[in-house]
Amino acid sequence: MARRKRLKLSPPKEGVTVSDSATINKRQVVRGTELTIRDIKGRFKFLYHTKTELPDGSFSEHIDVIGGYRGVVLHRTFRPEQVKTVHRNKKMRLHPASWRGDNALPKT
Repeated sequence: MARRKRLKLSPPKEGVTVSDSATINKRQVVRGTELTIRDIKGRFKFLYHTKTELPDGSFSEHIDVIGGYRGVVLHRTFRPEQVKTVHRNKKMRLHPASWRGDNALPKT
């Protein structure tokens, strides 16, 4: 079996703020919290929240998640408004190699 290499993530660019927690649907979300996205099949685990300052002074927000449906693991980016449910119970089962909680957040 081949060894997996750890990702070397670059630091965020100027004007970009990355955090491992966010408030979505009036609930505090931390790394590993399970979410359901509107019109997307499956469950996803929250990785990190990105806030980018635009040239006009406004902000653009995105969340990065990992997960999907049975047999498929996806790394996706969504807007916080697309989150349908913030789950309390952890029912999703991902292979340990696909969920690297220690390697999910870019170092600042």
